[in-house]
Amino acid sequence: MDTGWTTGQALRKTMACFVTGVTVVTSDDGEPRGITVNSLTSVSLDPPQVLISIGTKSRMRATLLEAQSFTVSVLSASLIDAATRFASPVRPRGKEAFDGFSVAPGPHLGHPIFTECMTWLECRTEQAWESGDHTLFTARVIDCGFGRGVTPLLFCNGVLMPHEPVAVGTAGPPRSG
Repeated sequence: MDTGWTTGQALRKTMACFVTGVTVVTSDDGEPRGITVNSLTSVSLDPPQVLISIGTKSRMRATLLEAQSFTVSVLSASLIDAATRFASPVRPRGKEAFDGFSVAPGPHLGHPIFTECMTWLECRTEQAWESGDHTLFTARVIDCGFGRGVTPLLFCNGVLMPHEPVAVGTAGPPRSG
């Protein structure tokens, strides 16, 4: 086992084995914006908080800093094209980026929510700080709910893949051994 210093490429290969969900984070700076993100973390239940990580060179970073709020749509497999579009650096800007997808404004912040998503969260930014080549945003979840999605979209080893259907919103507390 190699225990020496690592590189960014080595870390990328290692973390590629970690299966994540896929989201599109949306916000607004006069026009609706979105970006595919797989770094969503629940931080706290009391108060309800999440964390997202956005590359410092991303166009979306400035939007998130300006808006101080965002919405997360946790994507279903039916939204694989949205995941691909919003991950592309040459995607259309503004409203045109959402063409072909069913979206609705969030109930409190008005940022686009994909109606076919698994779940969604509306968030107000509490902190943003630089860490390496990313900006970390922690945010208070002010509302959340379920979309019409049935099959979650996952990401592993550079591949977007659907997962077998699971009952959404019915999980109980973890069982002890």
